Amino acid sequence: MTPPNPKKVFILKTGDDLKAALRRLLAEIYADEKPWTKTRGVIIKPNAVNFEPYVYVEPAVIGALVSILKDDGVKHVTVAESCTNGSFTRLVFDITGIGKAVKAAGGKCVYLDEGNQAQIDMGSMGKVPISRFLADTLLLNRDEYFYINLAKLKTHSMTTVTLCLKNQWGFVSPKERGRLHNDFLHESIREVYRVFVPDLCLIEGLIATNHGHFPLKGFEDQNLWQAGILIGGLNAVAVDSAACRLVQIDPTSVKHIKLSAAEDDLLDPEVVYLNLVDAPPWPFTAELLPYFPSDVVVHKGKERCCIEGCWSNPMCTVQVLGANYGGHGGFHMFLGKGHNVDEVDSCKGPALVVGPCAQEEVYDRLLNRLGKKKVFLSPGHNNLKKTIRLLMQLMGVNVFNASPIPLYKFVGIYIKHLLSGSKADIGFF
Repeated sequence: MTPPNPKKVFILKTGDDLKAALRRLLAEIYADEKPWTKTRGVIIKPNAVNFEPYVYVEPAVIGALVSILKDDGVKHVTVAESCTNGSFTRLVFDITGIGKAVKAAGGKCVYLDEGNQAQIDMGSMGKVPISRFLADTLLLNRDEYFYINLAKLKTHSMTTVTLCLKNQWGFVSPKERGRLHNDFLHESIREVYRVFVPDLCLIEGLIATNHGHFPLKGFEDQNLWQAGILIGGLNAVAVDSAACRLVQIDPTSVKHIKLSAAEDDLLDPEVVYLNLVDAPPWPFTAELLPYFPSDVVVHKGKERCCIEGCWSNPMCTVQVLGANYGGHGGFHMFLGKGHNVDEVDSCKGPALVVGPCAQEEVYDRLLNRLGKKKVFLSPGHNNLKKTIRLLMQLMGVNVFNASPIPLYKFVGIYIKHLLSGSKADIGFF
């Protein structure tokens, strides 16, 4: 039998039966072989970055995949994730319904932002803490486990796309991500891929997300493509490249994809369409929508302002809090390096200073003139925990009012998270 081709990627329209669609996709990729049945267990890493709609892999797809594996006789199917900084995974799995779907299909959830950790060497990233569960399974006993990377088809304002390669960023301990969330982020994603190589790469594109990674309410006609597709293959670079080309993004322009390509032809893989797939209604872009609260004054450093940290995440957070949660403005934001002194001195506050460059250049100048009650600081690279906390305060958004679940349930989940050994960097409180 001809072995599976790592440079071939399959795309199909799902129809109503997700399980049947996944079965067909797997059969095409592996020529009806089932290598996962020869292992001790299967680990699925979905993209469950947050509980905002359309940013996570659909629970129905995760549940269908777990169900297929269980039907095939796999005893241990684990769905493991560590969500974005500012939140915690146990909460995301509950609100999205992922946890319920996994349990109903016979799988187990592992929250990588809880429990013990292990230090591993990630090349140019240095020593990095990861979940002990990952170290024990996908490193120390790699041959005994089948690893499926299950990504979401969406763009990302900091990395252009967030597909299979970017999906593995969740393996880095939450409190370690900030220092690497600058213009070194693409190299970091490549380093993670050198350590963790999936056996199978899947992308869920039932509803694909455009204009960054957090769709805004009221802009669905520009943000969302009802694609109804699944993409699959063996090589993460090939699968990501095929997904990029589908939505009219050149994969060679995505730095972390190009860096991770061992061979150039992985950037332009052979794509097999298993049935008729519609073209997207417009070329996808990582650019954030031009929506922004009119009473938030943004001062961007002219010399330096990393899109991977100090610029994109604060801007995206303001957009989401404003459009999705009714937050207001009435303050200034200073980001990056190279600010106009007259603008700094004319600011009457309140002012939020984000990142090490802006801190060094303008924070003390603002603080000496306006005082602590009007000047706020989110120090370090991409300190999303602090940025979220301060922006919620400045924009008048209360986490309990914004939560889609009752307060008692929120608190109960949070307590379980703490008792399970929290490693998350939570920005709610």
